[in-house]
Amino acid sequence: WDAKTNYHGIMDYYNLYLSGKATPTQVMEEFILGANKLDHLHIWSSFRPDDIRKQAMQSDQRWKDGKPLSVFDGVPVALKDLYSVAGHRLCYGSNIASCVEKYDDGAPARKLREAGAIIVGMTVMTEGGVSPLGYTVSFDGPFNPYNLKHFPGGSSSGSAVAVASGLVPMAVGMDGGGSIRLPASMSGVHGLAVTYGRIILENDLHTVAKAGPLAATMLDVALSHLLLGQAEAGTFYGDLIGEENIPPPHLESVVDDNGMVLSEKEHSNFKGVRLGIYWDHFKHSDPEIYEACLASVRYMERMGAELVNITIPHMRELHLSHGFTILSEFGHNWDHRFYDPNYKLEGNTEIMIALGRTITAAEILAAGRLRTYGMKKVCEDLFRGLKLDAIVSPMLGEKVSTPTKGYRGYGESDTAKVYSTMRYVPLANLLGLPGLSVPIGYEKDTNLPIGFQFLGDAWSEHKLIRLGLQLEQSTIRRQPPAENFYDTLQKFL
Repeated sequence: WDAKTNYHGIMDYYNLYLSGKATPTQVMEEFILGANKLDHLHIWSSFRPDDIRKQAMQSDQRWKDGKPLSVFDGVPVALKDLYSVAGHRLCYGSNIASCVEKYDDGAPARKLREAGAIIVGMTVMTEGGVSPLGYTVSFDGPFNPYNLKHFPGGSSSGSAVAVASGLVPMAVGMDGGGSIRLPASMSGVHGLAVTYGRIILENDLHTVAKAGPLAATMLDVALSHLLLGQAEAGTFYGDLIGEENIPPPHLESVVDDNGMVLSEKEHSNFKGVRLGIYWDHFKHSDPEIYEACLASVRYMERMGAELVNITIPHMRELHLSHGFTILSEFGHNWDHRFYDPNYKLEGNTEIMIALGRTITAAEILAAGRLRTYGMKKVCEDLFRGLKLDAIVSPMLGEKVSTPTKGYRGYGESDTAKVYSTMRYVPLANLLGLPGLSVPIGYEKDTNLPIGFQFLGDAWSEHKLIRLGLQLEQSTIRRQPPAENFYDTLQKFL
């Protein structure tokens, strides 16, 4: 239990089992009670207590034999409803009639299972991952645990809510347009969208999507990154990027030679860190969000970080290029559903598919040229030319938004709201770079979370993890949701 975060993390489960004070079966029974108590949050698209109990019994035996598979053994984790998990239905956030039963694990589920983690279910996502707001009609949710009248962020909405509500210390998401980082920010947890190709995805038709963990603490982000980011031979990404060009995940500068995480003294030491800030863009957010994020920047500066003024010309055009790219890919992937009279889609989903289908080859070529420009400007000129460790910004352009009246059962299409929510999102996806959202405070009137973003160069997740860990331990004390929270481990400690 970390007094700064007020959440139990992966190591808390590991240490509990190691102490012998509880078994995975006992903890999972408590988890099931908590999941039922928080059922009104509508987190799960597939939830099987019988399968949870079976996995827990297997973990019990490993711990009894003194042979846990890893620190994840017996730890409850969840995956977004677009990953294949044996024994669970896959719905992509769409209507239940379209769901398919999966009999094999995809790469993320397989790695978690091989590490002994207990996969407790599939989390609700916005239909097709098309909306960053977080609500999906088919599952009538999920809802923000801090305030049920506000969006939780999407499209990995259920994964964020599962972590924020205390049920799991980590859930896997996917991020094609902020879909890990936005719900992490809006629901008050950490979210890491890794470098493109770092974590294997089943659908290789997306050029902007990458996977990553949403987690209770930065240590949970670090551990999950090490596990999920392990490279495999013979994958699409290895063929595309070159296996020799994908460095293994590591935590250099985060742990010492003895495997110990940053000391308390090092938590506040930002000496030698170079942070790029595009001030005009940084300021283009709600005043309260700006002030909270500015306070974090000034703290890091006082603790030794060097601030480097930067500009990124043609930011609007780069954002449009991301929009053209992701919409065209979404339109292609969901084309058959659009024309199937037996397939009922949300209105917003139909709009996005239709828009994606109007994008021309000339527009995609233009977007590709701008992507090349962006990679040269941001990766070569800024990160490598100026030797930046990260580019920093707010995570959201506006406060956590509220749905339009009457949205339940219909969904919502609001371009202005979506654009302001996504203002700081697109570069990480368009350029394939890692991005990390860290909770740094709460809105004064609503107590809803505020998130801060670190954007890194390719394969620099270890730098972002260190910065996130330092900021987590140096800023305000985290406040879990007052009402919609369940501490699974409390009774055992």
